[in-house]
Amino acid sequence: MALKDLFTRYALASGQIVNSRKSTIFSGSIRNARLLQLATLIGFNIGQLPFFYLGVPIFKGKPKPVYFYPLADKIKIKPGAWKVSLLSITGKVQLVKSGVQGMLIHSITTYSWPISLLKDLERCIKNFIWSGDINQRKLITVAWKKLYKTYDEGGLGVRSLIKLNESSSLKLCWNLINSEEQWEVILRTRVFRERKHINHHNFSSLWSSVKFEYSTILDNSSFIIGDGESIKFWTDIWCGSSFCEVFQIPPHLNNSLRSRVSDYIHNFQWSIPWRLQLQFPNLRQIVESVIILA
Repeated sequence: MALKDLFTRYALASGQIVNSRKSTIFSGSIRNARLLQLATLIGFNIGQLPFFYLGVPIFKGKPKPVYFYPLADKIKIKPGAWKVSLLSITGKVQLVKSGVQGMLIHSITTYSWPISLLKDLERCIKNFIWSGDINQRKLITVAWKKLYKTYDEGGLGVRSLIKLNESSSLKLCWNLINSEEQWEVILRTRVFRERKHINHHNFSSLWSSVKFEYSTILDNSSFIIGDGESIKFWTDIWCGSSFCEVFQIPPHLNNSLRSRVSDYIHNFQWSIPWRLQLQFPNLRQIVESVIILA
């Protein structure tokens, strides 16, 4: 009833009335009986996963090749519609960049595509550029990876779909860690525990796409101390490694270590209590290796 009342209040406030006959409800983890009850109450149709919305597949769990087959098939059909006999290699390359790769950008920046599917698409692109037919191979003397280089470097400027996929996943993971957009904040609460990601299975399709990039980001990132208000002194890796690891503090105590880096800074100088220096003799030396910018 609360959901139905929400639609009613929205219609009264905005003047936009929800058309139940044109609306569909999708479910990822709810009993069929409960789903049927909700659909009957609000008058929506019941949809099935996966489905496409704005050119992107919507599904539950890990991205699988079968979810992307419809889009991959459209990409493969695209070169066949062009008058290949009238095109030079340069023309084919331009059409691949603007057509084939352009169709992928929106989807590939949302999900990490399965590598096997990307390799198949790259094979089709390679065949099209050299022979004009995505299914016909042609013997060539130039390594395909060299064509990923820019024109100035002797390549054709064709981007590797696999590398594009990796860079998009890294960017998505970075946004997940740092952004304050609502969907990212919600997902962080589900998959992170004190800046460490969960190890058990999660049905989020977005998290399944980027979780393998998290360690890469940590290994290649560093903290900007600033005022230290947002950095946890003991559990964050702001000093190379977390102090919990350096001093082998038992994991069950981590949740009780809530002090921030700012708690140990006074007048832009490190201020480590004597009791901590006595308990952890190397603490002051490690901390003072980090310069505080005034």
